[in-house]
Amino acid sequence: MSVEAPVNVAKEIAEALKDAEEYPVRDWDALKIAKEPGIYMFCEGGRQLYVGSATGQAGIEGRLRRQVRPKGIEDYSWTPENPPPKGVRDARNLLFHVLVDDYGRAPKPPWENAEDITALNNAFKRIHGMAVRWVKCPDKDTAIRAEHCAICLLQPEYVAK
Repeated sequence: MSVEAPVNVAKEIAEALKDAEEYPVRDWDALKIAKEPGIYMFCEGGRQLYVGSATGQAGIEGRLRRQVRPKGIEDYSWTPENPPPKGVRDARNLLFHVLVDDYGRAPKPPWENAEDITALNNAFKRIHGMAVRWVKCPDKDTAIRAEHCAICLLQPEYVAK
């Protein structure tokens, strides 16, 4: 197979993301999210915020689960006495960008500072008010290529560094 064929497939998938159905993040429990590799995009108020690829074993569903923290989706009540789990960390993903956008910086674990924990709670509250869309890919390599194509095509506000 030539290099051109996978690039063309990736471009088609990136273009499909632009028109993919959009779902409210807060409706997580009702969503039937693909467990295959793919790409996804978070949107807010008609703005395209963040494009990512899902290449792990749990596919798109697993990647989105890490991005939005669906357990306790309406519970933004972490405190210094009841801090977020270790799995919630500063990364160059949607959470990082929302924290920098709203708070001016991305606090890092350990989550001991009440102001940092409040910022984290508010960031997840904002993420849960967003919408998400996704498109499946035939394999991980195509998902990575499609992510790069989608970033170029859709020019989301937040781009991983």
